[in-house]
Amino acid sequence: MAYEYITCAVVPNATQYRWRLRTGNSVTDLQITTTNEIRIADFLTDAMLPAYDYNKTYNISAQAFDGLAWTSYGATCIVKTTTFPHAEVQHLCNQTLATFSQPISVYAIFNATSYQYQVNDLTQSSQNDGVQNFTSTTRTFKLSDLPIWSYGHQYSVRCRVVFKNILYPYSAACVVNAPPAVTTLRVQDCPKQLITKGSKVYANTMTSDNPQSVTGYQFKIGSQESAWKTTRDVTIQEIIGSVPVNNTTYPVQVRLMYEGVPQAYGTACSVTTPNALIVLNDSTIDETESGILDKSAAIEEEIINDFVVFPNPSEDQFTIRLTGSFENEPILVEVYDFSGRKLLSVREKMDATNELSFGRGLEKGNYLLQIQGVGIIQKKTILKL
Repeated sequence: MAYEYITCAVVPNATQYRWRLRTGNSVTDLQITTTNEIRIADFLTDAMLPAYDYNKTYNISAQAFDGLAWTSYGATCIVKTTTFPHAEVQHLCNQTLATFSQPISVYAIFNATSYQYQVNDLTQSSQNDGVQNFTSTTRTFKLSDLPIWSYGHQYSVRCRVVFKNILYPYSAACVVNAPPAVTTLRVQDCPKQLITKGSKVYANTMTSDNPQSVTGYQFKIGSQESAWKTTRDVTIQEIIGSVPVNNTTYPVQVRLMYEGVPQAYGTACSVTTPNALIVLNDSTIDETESGILDKSAAIEEEIINDFVVFPNPSEDQFTIRLTGSFENEPILVEVYDFSGRKLLSVREKMDATNELSFGRGLEKGNYLLQIQGVGIIQKKTILKL
């Protein structure tokens, strides 16, 4: 290969070695090194391209500089380049990739104008990805460059190049393993401080060419597991089978049913329940909904919409989330004590989150909250602890 080293005898006190490359009796090139080794590739420059080719014989000789003068050239060594370019995978053979975007590199081929990769799925599966081809101008590609790629599959990768407008044969294949189908909770839920005990957390989406390969999710806390489900959301109660304890951190893991095979659980994420139940429904703590009120008492005859009130455990305020689409619509929030005295009035336009925060500085106690907007007038009883 062009990148294999050719060595000459070490000359005592030599500081430089000059190498002479010849084709037949004609001197093709000269190169100087500070060591007693060189590669054919070291002669390769754009100017030398016409003289360089595969399956070609060269004569190489060397002389040394001992600090005073150059010695005579030594005996000529005959070197023949390989029959065709060897563009094997340079690293990662028989290894498992960390991600689908991890670069897979082949040996660089001087002045190659095209690298053509062929990837064959070796996995015995109904979701076998078959044989795929990918062409690049560089010696690096990723499995994610392919139209199809799957978790836990084993792929055979080989490459061929175009050099001087000649398409050479494929080099030897290398086997690489795709990452396993292990997942965890999504980034925004790992860790997670729940707004209410009934709030959901979500498994991370699987970036896969075959989303239909994921047919189920199962969540786990310690030895307690949820039932398999087809959606990637879950509550703590679904996993442990009972109402979670306030102000408690639970280590939540998730695994997939991928291509009909249960996968390993991913890394646990800390999910913490809120400090206390804040929202009341008709002056009664709503234990079943863990603080979320989906019920409301309407001031007018018709309930046009609904809203949810929840505490933020880390701040001295409440947050309203409207059910429906109210982006850019003005909403009036009013807070009264039970004597009918208005304590707070806030009018703001809703953003895309449909959420509005209020109540900083309110003393502990029971309050009546009233919401007014286009097509909505509703009230709820709230408690600040």
